[in-house]
Amino acid sequence: MRGLGLQVLALCLQVAAPSTPLSHVDQYEVVWPQRLPAAPRARRALPSHLDLYPETVSYILGTQGHNFTLHLRKNRDLVGSGYTETYRAANGSQVVEHPQRQGHCFYQGHVEGHQHSAASLSTCAGLRGFFWAGSDVHLIEPLDGDGEEGQHALYRAEHLQQKAGTCGVSNTSLEKALGPRILAAFRPQSWPLSRDTRFVELYVVTDSAEFQRLGSRGAVRSRVMEVVNHVDKLYQELNFRVVLVGLEMWNHKDQIHVSSNPDVTLDNFLRWRTQNLVGRHQHDNAQLITGVEFTGTTVGLAKVAAVCSQDSGAVNQDHNLENPIGVASTMAHEMGHNLGMDHDENIQGCYCPVPREGGGCIMAASIGARFPRMFSQCSRADLEMFMEKPRTACLANAPDPSRLVGDPVCGNLFVERGEQCDCGPPQACRNPCCNATTCQLSAGAQCAQGACCRSCRVTPAGELCRPPKDACDLEEYCDGQQPVCPEDVFQENGTPCPGGYCYNGVCPVLARRCQDLWGLGSRVAVETCYTYSISPGCQGGLAHGSSRVNNCGILYCEGGQKPLKRSYCTLTSHAGTCKALVLEGGAGYEPVPEGTKCDLLERTLPAPASLQIQKLLRPVQQPWGVQPQGRVSLPPGLGAAPLHRAAAPRAHRVQEPPGGRAGICGAAGRSPGRSGLLPEGPAPRLWEEHGAQDCQGALQPPVPRGARCASQGWGSSPDHPLQRARRAHSLYSDP
Repeated sequence: MRGLGLQVLALCLQVAAPSTPLSHVDQYEVVWPQRLPAAPRARRALPSHLDLYPETVSYILGTQGHNFTLHLRKNRDLVGSGYTETYRAANGSQVVEHPQRQGHCFYQGHVEGHQHSAASLSTCAGLRGFFWAGSDVHLIEPLDGDGEEGQHALYRAEHLQQKAGTCGVSNTSLEKALGPRILAAFRPQSWPLSRDTRFVELYVVTDSAEFQRLGSRGAVRSRVMEVVNHVDKLYQELNFRVVLVGLEMWNHKDQIHVSSNPDVTLDNFLRWRTQNLVGRHQHDNAQLITGVEFTGTTVGLAKVAAVCSQDSGAVNQDHNLENPIGVASTMAHEMGHNLGMDHDENIQGCYCPVPREGGGCIMAASIGARFPRMFSQCSRADLEMFMEKPRTACLANAPDPSRLVGDPVCGNLFVERGEQCDCGPPQACRNPCCNATTCQLSAGAQCAQGACCRSCRVTPAGELCRPPKDACDLEEYCDGQQPVCPEDVFQENGTPCPGGYCYNGVCPVLARRCQDLWGLGSRVAVETCYTYSISPGCQGGLAHGSSRVNNCGILYCEGGQKPLKRSYCTLTSHAGTCKALVLEGGAGYEPVPEGTKCDLLERTLPAPASLQIQKLLRPVQQPWGVQPQGRVSLPPGLGAAPLHRAAAPRAHRVQEPPGGRAGICGAAGRSPGRSGLLPEGPAPRLWEEHGAQDCQGALQPPVPRGARCASQGWGSSPDHPLQRARRAHSLYSDP
């Protein structure tokens, strides 16, 4: 082996630089990869006549300073068998193809002799991709189309020319502080992620600008798969797998307005996803790759903590046409925001094991000269806390083994047909219950993983495997038959909880929301505030009052001193102070969260006089970059974005004990959500009322449970009993 490596090294040093230098790389070395002969061994894979690319392959790269031996395994789980490709025909009609099962050329692996190493490459037309060994990230790509053993350019990541990128985060949905946070002192520093592998079923959309840059559907397909292969490799350290379930190419015309303003593009894309994509293709997360250059240094934008909701998506600028690692790093970062991760710089005491000059960590706010390759401890902590929420249950449904492309492959962390367990390759497996070589249970073992598996035995029925997280969650118990805990379920919408009613698995309370936004000491503003309306962006100078109390409109708070990243308006009257956060672009204000309890008592207040609006208050303006305290300052407009809220809100009324009347704020077009199994006994009654602007205006005579109402009043639609046993999967997986 060593002699072969020296021989390759000698060949490499004799190769002259190609006649056409790479314009996108500052400096590189020319190498000739040498493919090593495959060792004969039994494997479960497609016959060679059906698959042009082997299951495993190894290459030696000889350079002036090192010899790298790459051991690669095909990523059989890159694409699901339900995978579709969607594009537009010449006449503008939509075409949806279901490609037949076929081999592909995308691999993952490691570098021999380096304990902490990884590789993500394609062998479709030569070697293209990245690998890291030690502290260096290396990129490789073919020259002159010579194939896998022809001339290749090998260079370090810092030599790739690219746009200096930052991330603009849209985080209204983040249920943590908007200001800097401190890593909890009493939490363990090693964050134990779930032993069960989580799965993100990913749908990727490319816009017309990206298609024009790449030139063909085949080129777009190859680039997207290379990107997803890299993202999947990065997430494996978190016990996550990313599976591509759909690719949509807007090859003729964009289906939305793709703006150079990333906020506008994100809002348009998420609206399109909800209205167009969700109903026709099951997925957990959608990512747009655009060839449009965003203004400033922003290369990606995402909603935070949005997976399994209508905001589960992000937009990513493909900022380097020649090498996809840039947009892959951006997508991994934005997907991290969707999974509840904040920027590392926003958390005091955050530890990243890789210095910035070495690439830093994936959730850094900006991309340096080297690409990040791992997650920080604070990102792991954010993910762990986010995964505790009931609404993340869509990530627990592993793709059915029959939905994965390719025959079973032992060692890929997927339990596939014919396998009883899969703990990864033998050198990485630490599970005594699983034979890593055969992917069968060890002798005498009943199970290898799961919350109901202990010491390789299935735990008895009735043992608690998932305690309730809060008043709106339900506990789950082992059934004595399966090693996994039953699916997570939560209380039915309308179940009383402290200060409110359960709504889609959470207990929204106004006072808690004010503290989330403004910090400790903040509280809900006086009732008079809720009679005022303000023009968008604090324009007009006056806030006009009404005798009507709007419980489900603008969220008004008072008090609190948390540093903000967003602009806000302040009204001052004899009754108190009213503060309202401005949404991105100045188009509106932070709304009362959907599902919040509101008063249904018949009453009006004296119409207050108009108030003078204090000038628009903005956060302290500082240039982009890391400040001395380790925080990242954001310009106005890159704070949070609104939760999805329809133009015509409506209220839901819940039956209360005698003496009280209340409802919950909602939005038109939203389903009541998913609820769990309830104990036997009377359930709270829940009605939907259409067209009400707030709880005050929603008062109607009692109607039968589940009755529907027409747009002009109460209609005569047939009864529609509410389901009491809805499972907690993705909001959009219902037929």
